[in-house]
Amino acid sequence: MRLPSTPSISILAMSLILLSAPVMAAPTSLSRLSTQHEFSPKDQADLQAYVDLHVSRLDSENPADLTGGRMKLIGTLRGPTASRVSPAFRQAYADILIPKLQELLDTGGIPSGIAAMQITGYLGTNSATDFILTHLNTADEPREAIRLWSAASLRDLVANPNVSSATIEHAMQTLATAMETEQSWAVQRQAFVTVGKAIQNRRKVEDGRNLLSNSARSLQGQMLANTIRRIGQGETTLVLAIEPATGVIRDQYLDRLMFDRQKDLAIVTVPALAGMHGSVLNQWDALRDDPRLARSAELALHKGEVLMALMDSRLTGSDVPETIAYEGTITNDQRETVEAGRQNWSTIATKSRYN
Repeated sequence: MRLPSTPSISILAMSLILLSAPVMAAPTSLSRLSTQHEFSPKDQADLQAYVDLHVSRLDSENPADLTGGRMKLIGTLRGPTASRVSPAFRQAYADILIPKLQELLDTGGIPSGIAAMQITGYLGTNSATDFILTHLNTADEPREAIRLWSAASLRDLVANPNVSSATIEHAMQTLATAMETEQSWAVQRQAFVTVGKAIQNRRKVEDGRNLLSNSARSLQGQMLANTIRRIGQGETTLVLAIEPATGVIRDQYLDRLMFDRQKDLAIVTVPALAGMHGSVLNQWDALRDDPRLARSAELALHKGEVLMALMDSRLTGSDVPETIAYEGTITNDQRETVEAGRQNWSTIATKSRYN
């Protein structure tokens, strides 16, 4: 009987060793790693194993498994532990996690894609912001739900001091540009809330608080005017975004920490909102044919006019003027009431205080 040669024995022995070696188990949590500033090859391997395990759960058809995977992936990044997470960990984690989330978005379903965007918002890195921006525009992301959660997830990054204010300012500009062609009122609604958070950001002054707020305020005025214009051109469902947007802007205006910025907010908001009457009149019959849209348009007119009156009185130092009650005006075909409001506010919006 002929014995195997020495090289064959070596290869056989090595194969047996590799086959018998245990597969690296993922750590049960990332608490140990989350406060570190440097990472060994073993640490990197642990991060990779953890990400591989829990990202795979996001593609499960079992909702409980998906929820569990999402919670494990954001566990150390939210709540009381978030303030102790090192910037180095956030970046190392994002470098491993974001490519896996992109793979999931490319191959998974809508629920897993939504989870991917939600998780990204908690990462708190410039790279996470850049990743979200690639899923905001209809030309790049055809799925409405993913665009919606991309717009919403930016809010967590606005508040995160680990993300530079310049990055967030760029993100708001990208978001506003995407909304110029966004046809979904639900996505538009989330965009208004997100830009509002940038206006009311609580960053330190030295971290760009005022620059971000001023930039976002200007973008919000552009978004408002553009969306109202599109309603007048026939995209009537967008009225469902304008009505709640007036509430978002009202909250900004009444925020006691925004007192020194009330005047600037009024100057960009009143001329934009003043176009609402004309857009409603342009699409009068289309709005009357849809009770939901008619009701939303009436609320938008009412809330918008109350807000404009409040803002205008602050600029002029006069008492808040009376406003028109628009409830039922479209439903009951009271066109002359809306026409009166249009004439009044189109005149006010051209005053020198708004130029």
